[in-house]
Amino acid sequence: MSRKERFGVSMDKELFEELTDLCRALKTDRSHIVNMATRYFILEKFHYAKPHQCEGVMIMGYHHEKGEEVNSIVEKYRELILGRSHFHTMDDNCLEVLFVRGDSERIFSLEKEVENYCVMCRYIPSHKP
Repeated sequence: MSRKERFGVSMDKELFEELTDLCRALKTDRSHIVNMATRYFILEKFHYAKPHQCEGVMIMGYHHEKGEEVNSIVEKYRELILGRSHFHTMDDNCLEVLFVRGDSERIFSLEKEVENYCVMCRYIPSHKP
């Protein structure tokens, strides 16, 4: 078993309450949830730290009125996009799934630009760098 380290974390009250509710629902503690969330975050974000040829899936959720802005950004990065699926959600918003391949720094730039218009944007690499 790995050694554990303690440290203090400050977070918004609303986020803390959501975390506490999730712990109750999953019958676990905050440390377990924070460990899991950190592991996933590091896997996804640290992936960009080493420039490489990359592929994966980008999932974007956005309000339909932001569609023009999102489409403009996606078009700017069209050389990365091998597949694109667009769906309308139950609450009349948009969900897009992009299959991308190319330079990891370009994929990171796409994610950073498009997330400004999304309520949710997540890149999931299909491999380790």
